[in-house]
Amino acid sequence: MKKTYLYLILFLTFNWGFCQEATLRILGNSRYSEIAEKKAILLNFEFNSEICNPITQDKTIEVQVDEFNQNLKSEKMEYKLIHKETLNINPENSKSYELVVSLDCNENKIQKIINSSGIKRGKTYYKFSDTSFLDEDKKAILAFKNTQSKAKELAKILNYEILEVVSIDDDTSDANDVFELLGMDDLDDERKEMMYSIFEKLNDLEVNSNPTKEGAYNLWVTYKIRIL
Repeated sequence: MKKTYLYLILFLTFNWGFCQEATLRILGNSRYSEIAEKKAILLNFEFNSEICNPITQDKTIEVQVDEFNQNLKSEKMEYKLIHKETLNINPENSKSYELVVSLDCNENKIQKIINSSGIKRGKTYYKFSDTSFLDEDKKAILAFKNTQSKAKELAKILNYEILEVVSIDDDTSDANDVFELLGMDDLDDERKEMMYSIFEKLNDLEVNSNPTKEGAYNLWVTYKIRIL
């Protein structure tokens, strides 16, 4: 905050002798937290005739999946079992599925079914609802109000009058582009989009490893001001 004030003081001092009006650009933000809607458990079904598994025996993956579904239904559980595409050398011998359940599901009951089915359990992560335009608008309004309070506070300290809003910009990515940092900024847009998609999939499990997440919505607002 001290650095911000210093920058603004220098900015206003520079414009002092040239005009009675100037512009002031302020970054506002609104912090928020979200609670996951569902919990997802990664499961791996395997079939290998050379390995003796007393539970799965010679059951194909399709049979194992069907029996697992029946076991879940017998417990009257609400769930979704979704096949996950993975990079697998032998897709016929190993397939991954995502078991999606409610946050308040009976974890002990699920684990019991998994154990009795001879399935390998992977990571557990959480699914959040898609952000709606209405939610984005609410965050933007709060961020805008944050710039207003900052501008008013600075107006008292630096003795200026706020005249009007000149512009609002919510494109506030101040960080360097990841491809520039990697020395790959010459990639075309199509390849960058593909790389972003890969990064997103690689980080998906770690990012959503908690049932809650926090974030901030940032907004640049430029005000026209009059120096008193």
